[in-house]
Amino acid sequence: MTRKCFVKLLMSNGYSKNEAMSMAIAVQKRKTSYSEEYPRLVLRKSIIESVASFTHALQETSRQFSILGQKLKMMFSSIIGGELTRITHALQIGSRIMHPQS
Repeated sequence: MTRKCFVKLLMSNGYSKNEAMSMAIAVQKRKTSYSEEYPRLVLRKSIIESVASFTHALQETSRQFSILGQKLKMMFSSIIGGELTRITHALQIGSRIMHPQS
């Protein structure tokens, strides 16, 4: 495979021209063939993109759980707050019944 073909193939797989040119130079310095390095670099790009996508999905899931936690906290606070008001009111009534004022 020629250097030009190697660079164009890398660019067709999402590498920038500068990245592809840098990789071509690195392959030359290592004295390996472009044909040998090309599949490895395409796989590498795919793995990097998959990890980035997975990381983004995890961050979004974390954000959604945080929102859900806040909503549940507000809901339970509202329920507990309402119950506390009723319990306090019942205790006050009970206290008046048990200890009527003269």
